[in-house]
Amino acid sequence: MLSPAPLPSAFAPSVFMLAWPPTLGRLAPAINLLIDIALVAFLVYILVAARKGR
Repeated sequence: MLSPAPLPSAFAPSVFMLAWPPTLGRLAPAINLLIDIALVAFLVYILVAARKGR
């Protein structure tokens, strides 16, 4: 008789724990995207403020 497959334990190392903590190399694209969005928003704010004459 075949034994049932063992259930994964909550304390066993899982596939998800292998990528934690994320390294700077993995976070760099997301950080660059956030910086780009912030710079575009700041540029739009400057252009809108200049059109209003403030």
